[in-house]
Amino acid sequence: MSRDINEDYKKFRNYLNSYNLKTLVSKDKFGSHSKQIHKIYFCILVFQAEFNQQISDGLFSINTQSLEYINESISNLGSSVFNWIHGSYKTSLVMLRLTIENFVRGVGSTEDINLLTEEVVHKLFDQYKMLDLYLQDLNQKNSFDKVHHEYKNLCSFVHTNSALNMEEIISLTTFPEFNREKSNKSKETIVKLNKELLFLFCKIFNEVLHNMHYKNKMIVLESIPRSLKPFLMG
Repeated sequence: MSRDINEDYKKFRNYLNSYNLKTLVSKDKFGSHSKQIHKIYFCILVFQAEFNQQISDGLFSINTQSLEYINESISNLGSSVFNWIHGSYKTSLVMLRLTIENFVRGVGSTEDINLLTEEVVHKLFDQYKMLDLYLQDLNQKNSFDKVHHEYKNLCSFVHTNSALNMEEIISLTTFPEFNREKSNKSKETIVKLNKELLFLFCKIFNEVLHNMHYKNKMIVLESIPRSLKPFLMG
């Protein structure tokens, strides 16, 4: 028995030694999908860098716990992108769901600290929708409603045991595996959702956007729909 385990471990170790992404990167459509994801992800990272730097410089203040959840939300997004790159699409979407939950807690708690301790997720969204952040700005309301809609779709996807939603069990020699259909669907969700999150970051923390270095501001605005830019720059 131990001999079989040891033999299999040798195969596993050899797999790890030879692991690379060349087979994925060379696939048709991987390049265009990854470029779209990189654009929105990079814009959010630039916003995060400015956000944290301005807090350090005393230009902007936020409670420590809210900041931790906002940064964790963006870290979750990074994990989602990482899993997408490696062909683990379902895990990517699970991490995207966590991105939303931590965004709601982090941003919402800047107005109501009680959102940090709410463990029931549907109540978390209900509480957010009682905040001025949601009620007093139509664009923020519409954008957050889209985020909530995507969250519901993600929950449905993750919990539905259909052939479409379940990850196939594949051998080590075929992992990571590029699946064109799953890659595209996951990419569309990642890009669409994070454009809304970026808009909300820029609208809710508008002073951060206006205090940015000009170059960074232009980078961030690259991923904001043209129709919404006037509401950020007024």
